[in-house]
Amino acid sequence: MKISKTILTVTAGVLFAGVSGMAQTSSQPQKPSTATTAKHAAKADTKPMTRVSSGTIKSIDNDRLVLTHKAKNGKSEDTTYALNSGTEKKGDLKAGSKATVHYRSENHERTATSVQAMPAKGAKK
Repeated sequence: MKISKTILTVTAGVLFAGVSGMAQTSSQPQKPSTATTAKHAAKADTKPMTRVSSGTIKSIDNDRLVLTHKAKNGKSEDTTYALNSGTEKKGDLKAGSKATVHYRSENHERTATSVQAMPAKGAKK
């Protein structure tokens, strides 16, 4: 009889602890951990990622560059890049020349950080 009272008491204690633990976790909304919040804040503070594209210069002036390249579907596609005083220009940049552009996408605009003309095939370095 004493053993069954002990078993009953232990079982009741375990059930009570389990039920009270579930009630505590479900009644309070979870807050994001500080590590997760800091990670997202650091991501927002970083500069936009620089990307690279290559193709043939269709047109170029002081403010913009239009580069033609083949899209994934095999068709030619024109892409426009904004040029500014910080854009580094290397080589003979003119229509018809092959070029490589390093750029950042900001505010739905591609801003070139550097444009480099590629040497023509067969040209000596």
